[in-house]
Amino acid sequence: MALAIELCKRAANRVKRVLGSPVPTCLVTGFGDSSVDLEIRIWIKDPMNGCANVKNEVLLGVWDLFHEHGVQIPYPQRDLHVKSIAKDVGLPPSPDAGT
Repeated sequence: MALAIELCKRAANRVKRVLGSPVPTCLVTGFGDSSVDLEIRIWIKDPMNGCANVKNEVLLGVWDLFHEHGVQIPYPQRDLHVKSIAKDVGLPPSPDAGT
């Protein structure tokens, strides 16, 4: 987790519009079924020029750094265990079922 946090801060610091003071931070905000939830907090020079483009640039940087350093993003997996199944499940209805 420490590596992921460091990489998030590094990605934020690489974006020109992100201020160096106060410094970008990365916080653990929770734990999901298959995740550690992180939040990057940054200050930008000129919010009147848009914020979404800065967020996009930071997140693309995070993506690249995660791949470069082998940090994997877990995707939820579900296993289905069928204990028993009726013989007629999945069979089309017989033609005379409605009569």
